[in-house]
Amino acid sequence: MQDRNDYTPEFDRNTYDADDLIETATPGQEVIQVVAVDNDPEGINTQIRYTITAVSPASGADIFYVWPETGIVTVRRALSTVPNLESRYTVSI
Repeated sequence: MQDRNDYTPEFDRNTYDADDLIETATPGQEVIQVVAVDNDPEGINTQIRYTITAVSPASGADIFYVWPETGIVTVRRALSTVPNLESRYTVSI
């Protein structure tokens, strides 16, 4: 018997904003948590892993990290060293 993936995981919102992020944020500081739900009843197909799959502009690729198991997005480097924080990140599951 195999575990079937009957449902595709879905985020609880289409967009997450971290508008109140301040430039004094330090490495390791939590920014936001993205949340997805998978309605498969049980088994390996209920496990959700998060990853950043796109960054715009590309120069922002090393600023944030998403923890694969929790969806918590944290700061990777001091934001005071980032000239322009206007970036868009795509997190996938």
